Amino acid sequence: MLYKAFIKTLYWFCHIQPLSVVCRIGTAGSRLCLNYKISFFPLFRRRQMLFLIHWQTEPEHRNASARRFEKIHDGAPEGVRMIGTWHSVTQLEGWCVAEAGDAVQLGNWLYAWTDLNVNHITPVVDNADVLKIIEG
Repeated sequence: MLYKAFIKTLYWFCHIQPLSVVCRIGTAGSRLCLNYKISFFPLFRRRQMLFLIHWQTEPEHRNASARRFEKIHDGAPEGVRMIGTWHSVTQLEGWCVAEAGDAVQLGNWLYAWTDLNVNHITPVVDNADVLKIIEG
């Protein structure tokens, strides 16, 4: 019970969100053994940014682009999370909203597509951030 109180105290006092908490209680002879592993997000973690990506493919690159998409699908590296993608019916253009720590992470991901696509990357904010901007 003490370990549960400890975890709850860390969570509420420090406002840390646990990634994973693995606890195992067992007995070794007559002693009570508590084995636990606790992993946390860093307390002051860098805020993720949102990016709107609009890509365009020339008609002569359409088939090659479709084959690459079938192979790697999103292929987003660690640190980049694809929130959603939308494709035009002709498959010559599409849009993606992705979350990343910075533009470099996103650029590393999209660089593999620059031989087939033209990528337009725009940092975007949600309504809550727009209100912060307006309110100053």
